[in-house]
Amino acid sequence: MDQPRPGAALLAPVVAFGGTALGTLVVHLVHRTFAPQLVLALCSRPSCALDVALWSLVGGFAVLCLATLAGTVLAFRVRSVREALRIGGVVALGGTLLQVLGAVLLWVLLP
Repeated sequence: MDQPRPGAALLAPVVAFGGTALGTLVVHLVHRTFAPQLVLALCSRPSCALDVALWSLVGGFAVLCLATLAGTVLAFRVRSVREALRIGGVVALGGTLLQVLGAVLLWVLLP
């Protein structure tokens, strides 16, 4: 039977936070690149772009907090470093996908 490693449990939330932060940064950079075209195509009122940008920032912070919390809760089951990396990576991927879905929904619902 595999002996539990106490240090491995700390790795899951760190990987979850770091991976989600990196994914959120990539989503932000892509969003910043395509925002001028989206504003011209979709926005009907002047404050549309500001609304999307502010809600995107709030959503990014919320996803980072949620990913850190999920990584911490799931770390209680970790027994090895490999498992901690896998759990943290899955949480980071889920957080990044949630951020992408949020950005798409913001551009569909707010304009």
